Amino acid sequence: MSMIDRFGRIADTYVREKSKLLESEEERRRVHMGQPFWPTEALRDSIIFAAMMMVLAFYCWLIPPPLHSAADPFAQAGFVFPDWYVLFSYGYLRWGEYLPQFVIPAGPIGAFLGSPVISWNAAWWGAFLTGFPVGILTLPPFLGGREKRGVEDPWFATAGAVYLAHVWFISVFSINIFLELYAKDRSDFCWANTHHIFDCGRQAPWTAEVFNAIPWILTAIFIFTLLYFGVRWFLLNSIGARLTPALGKQVAIGSLVVAVLISAATWPIYEGGFWDYGGLGAMDEVEELEDMRGQPSDTLVYYEKGDDWADWEDRCLTFSDSSNLGVWSGLDDSEDVGDWCVIPAVYWSAWGIFQPTQNTLMDFADVNGHADADSGRNVAGETLTYDGNEDGSTVSNSWSDTMWIEDLGLSKVTVDVG
Repeated sequence: MSMIDRFGRIADTYVREKSKLLESEEERRRVHMGQPFWPTEALRDSIIFAAMMMVLAFYCWLIPPPLHSAADPFAQAGFVFPDWYVLFSYGYLRWGEYLPQFVIPAGPIGAFLGSPVISWNAAWWGAFLTGFPVGILTLPPFLGGREKRGVEDPWFATAGAVYLAHVWFISVFSINIFLELYAKDRSDFCWANTHHIFDCGRQAPWTAEVFNAIPWILTAIFIFTLLYFGVRWFLLNSIGARLTPALGKQVAIGSLVVAVLISAATWPIYEGGFWDYGGLGAMDEVEELEDMRGQPSDTLVYYEKGDDWADWEDRCLTFSDSSNLGVWSGLDDSEDVGDWCVIPAVYWSAWGIFQPTQNTLMDFADVNGHADADSGRNVAGETLTYDGNEDGSTVSNSWSDTMWIEDLGLSKVTVDVG
């Protein structure tokens, strides 16, 4: 059959079918299956858009943009971050700092490359964890079935939403150093500025608590998703059609309960920044880090000055109430003690921004009057002054003393020798 004959048959079939359609008495209509655009699709998109705007508005309210000085093109940037679309990978890199670090023998490959071992550190963890979200993006072409809208398969739509939320918040985690910079805007964070005026932040503390809780709540949702889909997949492959809707609800409720229990039990660890757990293996020298914690001290501020003075007036000690404190000795003789008062160190202990402060104040410098060398209370020492020998020979000195430590309710205390 020639090509012309084929085209002729196609044209004849088309004309014949067209004639049948025109001669038919009943109008033939295609039946559409699915959800209407209004209100289902429009309402869904409106809810998603409103949720995104709420998150952005919350961030803008919690972290208002500061008015910095003009940019200096010759100054080195204080913080350097990757582009926004790879912040999630940078988040995994920072996350790796809290994961165990170890050494892996490289074998023949390592010998060939001149590195017999692989130091599995935060960089390796970051590269390894980045493979998971990137790998998930490569799966759709290999999955069976056809593409579906969210209303047709809500469980897969939920999994996709959890995936996007995880990527979003791991990106936020990667730049949370900026959140530290704005932590002073909490109303329960106070400081003495360069003019010795006592000020506090503006935002309510619960805003930071909510922001801090969101990633852990999403982690709980992620745990629930893994548990539910994992158990559901196991039951489908083991009992098949005997997996009834009632049993499916029990699996969902059980997964939810387990996820809530895991999140609630691990919340104190997360909220404490994994500090008491050595960063889950990343901070082996945690005792050394403990010694590096800041030591707050009594601080002089101007009396009756500052926007938050009314809230702190009763806790600021005047000279008549605290004249025994060593902090007053640093005040210039030209200053009137009536213009000043002392914010005790106990309040400053909760305001360590970049690193937690010591829970127990060790007054090594005796700025708070806790040490008494005459009676040996909390301190022992000797003052020695010498000019040295003319011949340059060594000067030796021996000294011994006894001190006693107040009962602070601790099994051990840190001692400063020097």
